[in-house]
Amino acid sequence: MAPASRRVENSAPVGGIEWRAVWTVAVLEASLSIFEYLCGLMWFGSAASDLIPAFPGSKVLSSIVGSTAIVAWVVWRLGGTIGISAQDVLERMRIYSVWKVSWFVWLVLSIHVVSFALTRGLHYMLGSDLVIFTLDNYYEPTTGAFDPKRAAEILILGPIREEIFFRGVMFSVVYRRMASVSNSQQARRQAIQISCGTFASLHALNAFSSGETEGQSRYSMLYISLQIITGVVIACFYTLRFLKTGCIWETIWLHATHNLFASVIPTDLRASIFDPSFLLPTLATMVIHSGLVYAAWGEIEKGVRFRVVEEHEKADRLSAFSKQSTVETQSGEQKTVSDGQSGNQSEARRRR
Repeated sequence: MAPASRRVENSAPVGGIEWRAVWTVAVLEASLSIFEYLCGLMWFGSAASDLIPAFPGSKVLSSIVGSTAIVAWVVWRLGGTIGISAQDVLERMRIYSVWKVSWFVWLVLSIHVVSFALTRGLHYMLGSDLVIFTLDNYYEPTTGAFDPKRAAEILILGPIREEIFFRGVMFSVVYRRMASVSNSQQARRQAIQISCGTFASLHALNAFSSGETEGQSRYSMLYISLQIITGVVIACFYTLRFLKTGCIWETIWLHATHNLFASVIPTDLRASIFDPSFLLPTLATMVIHSGLVYAAWGEIEKGVRFRVVEEHEKADRLSAFSKQSTVETQSGEQKTVSDGQSGNQSEARRRR
């Protein structure tokens, strides 16, 4: 995340070389933010486990402490980038409006319940022996005992931590950068593409998660592929809802609802992609969430309540393109434009 600086007002949105350079910087900032988040998550989690003495529930407590610490860190870093306090960042995310969620949350919950029932019915009708429903994700794989830490991570801590970072922090970082060369609507669209793409691709790291067998991941490649493919669409939906409501709890509740139903899918899922008992529910999931994205996109066309980054807090243009230069117009007059505009006009003259 870049340090805070005073905003220099931009003129019309630019393109060409400058836009590509800013897009590259935005992707790098998103990647560095993720790296910082992952390193902090491991470090704070490890430190909490070492500092908290062992007692019943100590693993859950250490997970809560680690999650709280990394959330506080990334929020503080975003505040330093924008030039406001961490308290202001949380207030702009409406972190204190826990129960102020829209009807979209109840709609999604209803869709999950109906989809779950229909999928169970489909498996019964087809007589499928594919194991697609299990509670093993809530149990310790080696001992078979219920793992309260895993349950807390899946249903509570994971949704809170990931939504505050990916929707609240990382999206804001990318949006702030892209807004330096685009208007607000374009910057939102570009930030959605970058942040959702990185969020989904991050699930590929599950391939390195150790399983019961040494050297083997606990996640099958089919399961990871599902996470990545559906992750793009679902993350897009969550981001659009955050933009519309301006409340991070909207996406936290959506994420927790999704995890509740997705957690019954075995992580070692293995099936033919042409098996109807697997293919039909997967296609239905993509169609339903694509429809939700379409509906959510229509909602933000009516206006957004996203306020984490205000208009005057958008990033300055890159210094390489912010210098002023003089170019000659077709009428022979001289006018002062930025280097980026000068390059675009020179390219246009060469084409003519």
